[in-house]
Amino acid sequence: MKVLKGGADCGVVVMGIVLAASLAGNVVLGWKLRSVWSPRAGGVQVGATFPTIEVVSQEGRRERLSFKGAQPTVLYVMSPACVWCKKNQEGANALYRSIKGGYRVVGLFTTSENLAQYLKDHPVEFPSYTLASTEVVRSLGLDATPQTVVISPAGKVERAWMGAYLPERVAEIEKYFAISSIGTKVR
Repeated sequence: MKVLKGGADCGVVVMGIVLAASLAGNVVLGWKLRSVWSPRAGGVQVGATFPTIEVVSQEGRRERLSFKGAQPTVLYVMSPACVWCKKNQEGANALYRSIKGGYRVVGLFTTSENLAQYLKDHPVEFPSYTLASTEVVRSLGLDATPQTVVISPAGKVERAWMGAYLPERVAEIEKYFAISSIGTKVR
């Protein structure tokens, strides 16, 4: 065992240096992952054109879903595994009932895994689809759920909210749509 000047064990010093380098590397990696996975970093971007996407209907038919049309679209994005989506479904249904005359409301599941059970436990009152490919989830900013997205008749994203309908978000949504009927529906 080699001893350094001052009596320090060489092996302890080397281990200390390796530990410090490992810690620094993990901190850097953690910050990079945080910027990729953070809900604040993700989400649909306001002003972007929302493309036509391939979806699967609840009846199992592959379809192309376009967001251009006569009415603006409210896209409600959810995942069967998302706890907040489950808690938020009653509020999403209430929003649909409040705006269905002036907006086309579409539900979009990011995956079909456990979808049947989700629909049984948390009925969706508006037409809903599943993305045909999970590859588009990240490219469109749909990986954080739930999301409520308003798309203009020209296909441009006008507004987007990420997260459950907690009181502050409910106030923003009710103000945007000039309604007062969805309330705080998270359970």
